[in-house]
Amino acid sequence: MDETREELHQLLEEEKLRSVPLLVLANKQDLLNSLSVEEIETILQINSIHENTRPRKIAPCSAKNGQGLKDGVEWILDHMNKH
Repeated sequence: MDETREELHQLLEEEKLRSVPLLVLANKQDLLNSLSVEEIETILQINSIHENTRPRKIAPCSAKNGQGLKDGVEWILDHMNKH
């Protein structure tokens, strides 16, 4: 997860991506040992990513049963339409 955090932060520093909304799909939420949204937020340090200029969301989901995917897709579409 350290490498993921570093890559994410590096990517989001790109000028072209400065105001682009960030959606993290927290997959595998159907498993008992999955990380919570709060744990993912802490590990990826989501709160430190351009708080005022970038809408962001961590959407818990399960690709196996489809739970949460619609909410995440609707959120990103709504925010992309605003920008």
